[in-house]
Amino acid sequence: MRLWRNRLLLAAMWLWLWPVTVSGNGRSADEFASRHHAPDVRDESDPKDTRSCYAMGQLEISYGSQENQSPTVGLLVTDPRGRRIGYDPAGPNAWQELPLAQAFLDCADQDANGQPQACTGWIQICGPLSGTYKLEVVASENSEYSIEVSAVSRQKRDENGFHTTESRVNARNLAIRKGSQNKLFLEYSREPGSKVALTPSENTPLAEKQ
Repeated sequence: MRLWRNRLLLAAMWLWLWPVTVSGNGRSADEFASRHHAPDVRDESDPKDTRSCYAMGQLEISYGSQENQSPTVGLLVTDPRGRRIGYDPAGPNAWQELPLAQAFLDCADQDANGQPQACTGWIQICGPLSGTYKLEVVASENSEYSIEVSAVSRQKRDENGFHTTESRVNARNLAIRKGSQNKLFLEYSREPGSKVALTPSENTPLAEKQ
C-alpha cells in the first residue's frame, strides 16, 4: 500500500482532464447508511490527522480502464455513514465528504500531444469506518475496467510491539457500457485479523488475494 502523501499536483491533473463541479446532491446518503453499516459503526470515531492512518487503518482503491488511454470510467465510493468521495464522468460531478481522504489520477506517461496515457485512478481513505462501502462505477465510453482494493486494519499492541493486518482483493477486466453503472460492495473492518471483501451486485464473491 502506498504511503499517505500530498497529491495536489495529481488532483489538479484530474481537474484539468475533466472540468468538474463539486456536488452534495444526488442519491440519498441517509438511505444507504441505514441499509448498509456495521452494528457498531456509530461507536467508531473519525480520524483527526494523518497519524490516524496508522492507528485506525487505511483503505486504498485503485481503478482504471483500458491501458494507453485516458480513463473512461469514474468511481464513486460511499462509506457506511453515507458520505461520498469520487468522480462521475457522466455528470460531471466530484464528491469529497469524508473527513480525511483523497482522490487523484496517476498517469504514467504522455503521448506526443501531451495527453495522459495509462492513467490509474486512486481513492485513499484514512481511518475508514468498519462496515459496508458502496462502489459505483460509471463509464463515459464502452470499456473494460479493473479495481483493486488494499486494506490495513487498525494497530494492535502486544508484548512484541504494534501489529496490523493487511489484505487485498481485486476484480479484473469487467465490461461496462457507456452511460451505465456497475455497483460493488466492499466489506471492511478495522479489527486486526479481518480481511477485506469485494462483492458485485450479483452477489458473486470475487477472488481474494492474500
